[in-house]
Amino acid sequence: MALEERGVVVSGTMTAKDALRGVIRGEVFAPGDAEYDTARQAWNRHAQQRPAVIVAAADVADVVVAVRFAGANHLPMAVMRTGHGVVAPCDGGLLLLTERLQGVEVDPEAQTARIAAGALWSDVSPLALAHGLTPLVGSTPYVSAVGYSLGGGAGWLARKFGLAVDSVRAFDIVTADGQLRHVTSESEPSLFWAARGGGGNFGVVTSLECQLYPVADLYGGNLFYPIEAAPAVLAAYSRWVKTLPDEFTTAFLMIRFPPMLDIPPALSGQTLCAVRGCYVGAASAGEALLRPMREAAPLAFDAFGPLPASELPMIANDPVDPMPVASRTETLADLEGETAQALLRLMEAAPASPFFAIETRHLGGSVAIQAPLESAAFSLRDVEFVLFTYGLLATPEMEQDFTRYFATLAETLRPHVAGKLYYNFLSDMDCTPERGRATHTPDHYQRLAAIKAVYDPTNMFRFNPNIAPDDTALANAMNSADEVEEALDARWA
Repeated sequence: MALEERGVVVSGTMTAKDALRGVIRGEVFAPGDAEYDTARQAWNRHAQQRPAVIVAAADVADVVVAVRFAGANHLPMAVMRTGHGVVAPCDGGLLLLTERLQGVEVDPEAQTARIAAGALWSDVSPLALAHGLTPLVGSTPYVSAVGYSLGGGAGWLARKFGLAVDSVRAFDIVTADGQLRHVTSESEPSLFWAARGGGGNFGVVTSLECQLYPVADLYGGNLFYPIEAAPAVLAAYSRWVKTLPDEFTTAFLMIRFPPMLDIPPALSGQTLCAVRGCYVGAASAGEALLRPMREAAPLAFDAFGPLPASELPMIANDPVDPMPVASRTETLADLEGETAQALLRLMEAAPASPFFAIETRHLGGSVAIQAPLESAAFSLRDVEFVLFTYGLLATPEMEQDFTRYFATLAETLRPHVAGKLYYNFLSDMDCTPERGRATHTPDHYQRLAAIKAVYDPTNMFRFNPNIAPDDTALANAMNSADEVEEALDARWA
């Protein structure tokens, strides 16, 4: 059946499931189906959602049909690959699953990769590494490469090469009108700008093309210290990062490990502080740069050393199996003085979860200077530190403990926060409309809202840190991409 013959609208007593099953090559699930509960689950098991219908797309044509169906039947829509970043439950909407949209193509001469929406970084990296190249992968290889990139993507190579979003050269997207568009900085510059940093607000990205980077030598890992050394280590770290070249991307953590057999005995069941990161360059140079932190306090465990690019995600060694997680994010201008004291108090007041961490990642470097401020809709260029607090919800009752704790955290850090938030670190426990807006500067947000009014005037794609369309900025319908750009240029001249 040709794509143009696959339009469908529910009529009479027909259900959405029945209507879609007649035209979708993949699978369709609805409440009551045996597979429904499995299909709706996000990686973060705390983020529960009950969509009206689920479409597991088999190909891009299925995506087009699903979007057109949602539009014709006034269904809001969410897109999910792994569900690491579910911030708003797709209750009563159409949940589109992209796992089956597979494929990675590496062009070693152009040093680029074309990545389908269902591919994880674990699918991309081996193919790139075979040519001596690496993508800007994040803390775990088991997240969607597309979703990670469009929300920012601050990995362990960020200060050297920039964000994953800055590496995107083109993408294919199905917008709310059901049109499949190939978008570049030349073809539709406003949409290209908006989706790179605006996440899933502008449609379903079915594939993207990103830059790859030649990396020969890396030096990375973790230094672990007894938690009692945290004041001294944090003070040393806040001084040390000011001296680092852009080749070194780092983070400071205070972390409680559960007792586990598959981690070193020096970590199992321990509460520690740590410095982790990666240096792009020779091990001898990285070791020399790291020396001040090795000497900052007695070490409990030294896991820093030469690192193959294939092991980049192992620096954080994030959990693979799905689990219920509570988290909250903020941004900080510094880690000194009263800010440092506030973080230390927050670790002392942490919920009694078997796994808990307060992590501050250092940005700057090429995150700030490699890409011009207006090259993508990412608004944290001038932010120094991103705070990410997270823990395992080991029991249902622990949710209340984390809710109270996050309220305390917000109040404790109020004098010290930078006022912006990182899109990729928002969670279902901390993404309010106000905090969603804080992922962008006011100017960026207004421009995004105007572009949203062009490409998604009814806010179909709303289960995210949502950007509502600005209906007064632009007409809802345009006849061509050129007219869209002319209108946006006139609005933002």
